[in-house]
Amino acid sequence: MNKRKKDDIIKSTDARNEFIMEDIQRREKEILKKHKYSVWQGKDGSWYTYIPDESKKSRRRLVKRKQYGKLLMEVDESIRAMEKKQGRGRKMKKEQKKGIEQSPGKSKELTFERLYEEWIQYKLIIANSSGTVYRHTVEWNRFYKGTKFVKIPVKKMDTIAINIFLHTQIKSKNLTRKQFNNMATILRQGLKYALLKGYITKNPYDMVEIDSRLFVREKKKPDETQVFLVDEEPLLLERVLDDYKEGKVDTAGLAIVVAFKTGLRLGELVALRFGDIKGNCLMIQRMEVKEYEMEADATMHYNGVRVVEHTKTDNSVRNVYLPSFVRELLEGIREDNRKAKNQEEDFIFCRRGKRMHSLAVEKTIYAYCEKLGISRKSMHKIRKTYISTLIDGNININKIRQLVGHADERTTYGSYCYNRYSESQTDAMLENILA
Repeated sequence: MNKRKKDDIIKSTDARNEFIMEDIQRREKEILKKHKYSVWQGKDGSWYTYIPDESKKSRRRLVKRKQYGKLLMEVDESIRAMEKKQGRGRKMKKEQKKGIEQSPGKSKELTFERLYEEWIQYKLIIANSSGTVYRHTVEWNRFYKGTKFVKIPVKKMDTIAINIFLHTQIKSKNLTRKQFNNMATILRQGLKYALLKGYITKNPYDMVEIDSRLFVREKKKPDETQVFLVDEEPLLLERVLDDYKEGKVDTAGLAIVVAFKTGLRLGELVALRFGDIKGNCLMIQRMEVKEYEMEADATMHYNGVRVVEHTKTDNSVRNVYLPSFVRELLEGIREDNRKAKNQEEDFIFCRRGKRMHSLAVEKTIYAYCEKLGISRKSMHKIRKTYISTLIDGNININKIRQLVGHADERTTYGSYCYNRYSESQTDAMLENILA
């Protein structure tokens, strides 16, 4: 190739790249609005972000570019590819819905396996969370997939066959009552769906009787593994607050503090907005949820998180008391966010200008447990600590139930009440009371 021709190609390529870069710059806000990950500049001067990558275990990969514009180009290409895939997904869901509406009437040939494939698509349409549907697929793979039972035609399925299948699962897998209920949901709701569709005229599950003595009794886990002890909580809170003042931790640390004083679920915590603060109360009305996408073969894969304008249950919509210390803390976060321009919409907990995700807070609590020599405990253990603290403080159990969004105080007592004192402290308390 002669030099002139080579120079012409280089100039043409440079012009094309310049045009692309100008287009990217014009659409910067649009691109970043669609991009769910933060974009930041490292100490080396390079620009970083994550883009979705289904080949990775985390479903994302780190991208590094020396030029900000080049990074935006990479993000833009990723978004376009995702939108194209989602377009195919919407088409597939439309076809799935059409298939449900036009299912064949030859129910004598319909096995429970085929019924499940139809029912799970129906559930994806009516469920308020794809996470619920994902859990059904996990249960299906564990208990149903590959068994002779799912090959039985639905019309020939009787109560005896169901009883044998369910009792076999309970015995062979040593199921607790809760595990059984989760497993049986597929069968129970699947046959109810078949009845509504007219595939069967009578539901054989209605006559099923389970011998509850077969369930493995759930043993309550050791207290010290389920709550932060009275000596651990102040140690942790003091360290977090000091680190925040010194700039060693961002608002992920303060989210931990707020959790200890409000008992919020992690999904509720990271979905809080400043507009939810009403005097000395927090209005809990939304949450972060995991999103899953269904493939054509009815398998599902993780597809990120989003905030939904509803809570886990109807009882979860509630007002939670805010101690004065926490009210001051939240106002401080508001001011710090404003100064640092660290804000997405009205969300309280943000990182690099984006709403903070639950995983960031979970990682932070684990890091502090390791630093302080505390046994590894999750954010959910903070919720248990909050409830146990209120019980120790003689707050009425019905009020506690309302504050934490439980439907029944038996859940509050049975699953969230633990001893926050060490064995030696408990012995001393017993000695003092019984002496």
